Amino acid sequence: MSVLESNDIVLQKDDDGIFDLVIDDDGDFLTNDFLDTSLLRSIYGERRALPNEVPIPQKRRGWIGNLNRDYEDGSKVWLFEQSELSRSTINGVKSEIENGLEWLLDFDAALSYNVSVSITDELSMLAEISIQRSLSKTDNRYFVLFENSGVTE
Repeated sequence: MSVLESNDIVLQKDDDGIFDLVIDDDGDFLTNDFLDTSLLRSIYGERRALPNEVPIPQKRRGWIGNLNRDYEDGSKVWLFEQSELSRSTINGVKSEIENGLEWLLDFDAALSYNVSVSITDELSMLAEISIQRSLSKTDNRYFVLFENSGVTE
């Protein structure tokens, strides 16, 4: 079964901004036909930094599930958490999100995707992702990546 034919577990954000699984009336996980869980994992899952990106090995982070695998899940968006909101940061975040989403094409979960990253009036970074899953189905999702994280150039 390809990812296109499967259901995604519904995640719901609580008042504290924490995502949790949703249980339906039958006591099972609530599912729907979208890729939100996969998108969250692709963007916010931490891919380990390279030595030239973070010189101190203990600070390179990364998900333990990526060890000893040919393919790494997640992205390195976390490298930009403390960065000033600049054109360079926007370009770097966009590139990392695209790297994190590449599996969608590799595993035939999508036909194409488009990522747009911008700075809001509130000095937050917003990512807009459009995923064409079939000729007739396109999903659009928005993620606030960093809030009040710096000044623009």
